[in-house]
Amino acid sequence: MFFMRPILTALGIAEGTMLASEAPPSRVQLHQAIKRSLVFLEKSAADWKDGNNGVGVD
Repeated sequence: MFFMRPILTALGIAEGTMLASEAPPSRVQLHQAIKRSLVFLEKSAADWKDGNNGVGVD
């Protein structure tokens, strides 16, 4: 774990990396972010369903 600490810190994953001045996202911000991401999820699902997933393409 000694070697992982600097890597996690650099990636911002280590606990305590949130600054005291940063507040967690509000419920509205989370809702907006999820709503924006659904567009990409729906497009990806439609591409997969239509066979546009690149599987078997050399």
